[in-house]
Amino acid sequence: FIYNNLLKDHSSVSVRQNIAAKMPVPNEALVLVDLAGTYCASDKNLDNSRYNIISAIIAFALAKQTNTGHSKEEIGVITPYAAQARLIGAMVLDELGSNAGQIACSTVHQFQGSERDVIIFDSVESYPDTQAGFLMSKNENRSLVRLINVAMTRARGKLIVQGNSQFWLNAMKDKNNLFLRLMKYMKKNAYNIEHAKKKTLEQMLLNLDFGKNVRYYDEVNLACKGLISDIEKAKNKIVISLPSSEMNLEFNKNIYDALLQARNNFVSVYVKSIDYKSLPLDWKKISCASENAIFPLIVIDDSVIWYGLPVARGRFKGKDNMSFVDIVQLCFRLNGKHAVDMIRSLTDIDMKVIDGIRKQLVAGRR
Repeated sequence: FIYNNLLKDHSSVSVRQNIAAKMPVPNEALVLVDLAGTYCASDKNLDNSRYNIISAIIAFALAKQTNTGHSKEEIGVITPYAAQARLIGAMVLDELGSNAGQIACSTVHQFQGSERDVIIFDSVESYPDTQAGFLMSKNENRSLVRLINVAMTRARGKLIVQGNSQFWLNAMKDKNNLFLRLMKYMKKNAYNIEHAKKKTLEQMLLNLDFGKNVRYYDEVNLACKGLISDIEKAKNKIVISLPSSEMNLEFNKNIYDALLQARNNFVSVYVKSIDYKSLPLDWKKISCASENAIFPLIVIDDSVIWYGLPVARGRFKGKDNMSFVDIVQLCFRLNGKHAVDMIRSLTDIDMKVIDGIRKQLVAGRR
C-alpha cells in the first residue's frame, strides 16, 4: 500500500522463518495483540506525551519473553510516544539492570535506521480520549505514513502490533487512518491474540513471564489479599486513584477496612476520583474529586503500585455516546523502583486537578 504495490520480497526472505519460529507466538511472523475489553486507559503527561500503563506492562512482558529465545540485542519495542518508551524502558531497567540494552526501547523516530529480529509496536492510543493523538491520527504530509512504514520495516522476522481495536474502530471509523487500515488488515491476516477469540488474551497473560518486579493476578480474591497485606505493611502514605464509581462493595469492604486501620496507625491515606459525586457513601467520606484520576491505581509508600484495584466496573465513553465496559479484569502489582517512580511521575499521582488547576492532595476525612 505504501509503495503502490512496487515493493517485492527478496528471494532471501524465506530464510527469516527461523526468527518467526521462536518465542513469543512460535511460528507466527505477524501477530496482533488486541487489548479491547480491558481497562487499558491512556493519558497525557505534563509534557503532552501519551502513555498507557497496561499496554506498557504487556509490551514489556512480551519483550522479556522474546529475550529468552533470541540472541542479545535482537528485540526492539517501539512506540509513537516518548512517555510510553520511557515507561517500558523503566520496566526493562528494573528487570535487566546493566543488561537493559538487550531490549531496545524507543520511539519510532529514534529507531529509524535500526532493525531487530523481533519488533513489538505499541500503538498506546486508547480511551478515555475519543480521538487519537496528533502523531497517530494525521495522514497529512505523509507523517503517519512514514511512522507506520518505519515501525513495520524494523522487524527482520517477526512483527507484533499491540493496540485496542475497539478504540480505533470507534474513534477513527470515519477517517482514512493508516494505522486503522493496518489493524483491519491484521485482524484478517495475522495471528490474533484477543479476548473475543477463545480468550487467547487471557491465555497469553497466564503464560507470560512478567519478571521479578511485576506480578499478574488472574484471580481477584488473591489480588485483594495481596493488596491488603501491602496496606497492613504501609509506613507513611497510601494514594488511591479511582476512575470508576461502579465499585464492587463486597470485594472492596476488606480493602476499605484495611485503609481505615492504616489511618488509625498514622498512615496518611489519599483518595481521588474522577467520578466523586457517584462514589458509594463510605468511599466518598475519604475521597476528593479530581480530573486526573484516569487509572485504577494504588500507590503504597511510593514503592509499590497496584493496578486494577479496588474492584470496579471500568467504563469508557466513545464517539456517539457509545459505552464500552471492561470485561477482562486485569490486576498487576509492580515494585520495580524505576517503573514505580515513572508511573508516579507520569500520572501526577500526588496531585489533584480541578478545573485544570493542579493542587496537592489532602488526606481524606472519615
